Amino acid sequence: MTSPRRWAGLHQRCRAFWLTLDKRLRSGLVNDG
Repeated sequence: MTSPRRWAGLHQRCRAFWLTLDKRLRSGLVNDG
């Protein structure tokens, strides 16, 4: 099994990725009008 600390780091990275992706999508929608 993977260590909890490593899993937490992976989860945090995943969250950051989705947050940035969401921001890009929203800004894209706004720019498209």
